[in-house]
Amino acid sequence: MDKDSNKEMRKIFIDLTTRINLNYIIGFHNEIRNLLRLKYAGLESQLKKEDLSTDTKREIKRQLQDCKHYDDSLAVNTFLMFYSHTEECLYHLCKDVSEKPSSSGSISRFKKPLQSLCVDLSAGVWQLLKDAEVLRGCLLHANGRISLCKNVEDVKRLIKKYKPKLDISSDRVKIDHSFLDYFAGEIDAFVTSTLKKA
Repeated sequence: MDKDSNKEMRKIFIDLTTRINLNYIIGFHNEIRNLLRLKYAGLESQLKKEDLSTDTKREIKRQLQDCKHYDDSLAVNTFLMFYSHTEECLYHLCKDVSEKPSSSGSISRFKKPLQSLCVDLSAGVWQLLKDAEVLRGCLLHANGRISLCKNVEDVKRLIKKYKPKLDISSDRVKIDHSFLDYFAGEIDAFVTSTLKKA
C-alpha cells in the first residue's frame, strides 16, 4: 500500500472511530438520563400517596434531590467525556503534521498544527473549543466552583456567552443538557471538516 493509500485509510479510521466514540458517549448519556427520569417519576408518584409517614416522605424527598444532583453530575461528566474525545481526535488528526502541538495547554496546543492543515480557526467552533478548555479547567481543577478558579472572569464571561445552556448555581458551573447537544454537534462538524483538509 502506498503512502497516499495509508493516509486515506487512516482518515477513514479516524472518522469511523470518532463517530463511534461520540455515539457511545451520547448513548451513555441518554441511557443514564432516561433511567434518572424514570426513577424521579416513580419517586414523585410515591410522594403523592396520602398514607406516608413523615420519615418516608423525607426519604423520598432526599432521593428526589439525589436524582437532580445525579442529573447535574451526568451533564458535567458527559461534557468532560466529549472534551477528552475531542482532544484525542485532534491528537490523531495532527499526528502526522509537520507542525507539532505545543507542550502546554489542552485543546489550544493544537492551534499551529491545525493552521498548517489550513483549518479556519476564525470560525466559531474554534472559539467554542477554546471556551470548552476554560470550562474543563474549572470543572477539573476547582470542581466547578467558580470562586476557586484561577480565571474567574473568563469562566463568568463564557457562562454569560452561552446562557442559558451554561449557568451558575451556588457558585458552581451548571451545564444544561442542551449545551451537550450543541457541543457534540459542533465537535462532529469540526472533525468532519478537518478530516477533509488532513
